[in-house]
Amino acid sequence: MSANPAFFKKIEAELPAIYERVAARAIQIVGRKRWSRPGIMPEGQEAEDLVQEALRRLLDDSRAWDPEKVSLEDFLVGSVRSIASSAVKGLANRVRALENNVARETRETRDAYFQSPSPEQQLEEMQRYKLLAESVLNAVSGDHDVETIVAAILEGCVKRAELIKETGLDSKQFDNAIKRLHRRLDDVSAKLKVAS
Repeated sequence: MSANPAFFKKIEAELPAIYERVAARAIQIVGRKRWSRPGIMPEGQEAEDLVQEALRRLLDDSRAWDPEKVSLEDFLVGSVRSIASSAVKGLANRVRALENNVARETRETRDAYFQSPSPEQQLEEMQRYKLLAESVLNAVSGDHDVETIVAAILEGCVKRAELIKETGLDSKQFDNAIKRLHRRLDDVSAKLKVAS
């Protein structure tokens, strides 16, 4: 965290006047992103959570602000945009999108006159989920770091910090493994679309 008292005084002076505008811009940013469910962020987050995350990153110096070059408001909006873009590309959103595609395809095959699926349809749905899980596991086999991340996700970890702690990877290794995982999820998604 920056120990510069002038830094904190500047933030303290400007933040109350701009917070509502930054939160309103965050709502617009969230509304424009391509989430797996339109306008709905993963993990139950809301637009204001992005503003809080941008502030946290500012205060812990993980995102540097130069007041000479950019206003606090523009800096925070840029941070919110960056965080939202990362969330869209994030694993939870992408996995949820794959699950939604499988669930939508399953619903489309159901008989419209029945509210609950037949045992055959339930079996078919379970087989589709099994195919999805097998496809993801096959796509990551042979890459220890990515396999470790997938195992941690299957154990319930979804946030970056939790995954890094659970996997024991350093930040750079983790980020590189996530990029490889994203590419493999894209491949799985493309193969599932071709197969259906």
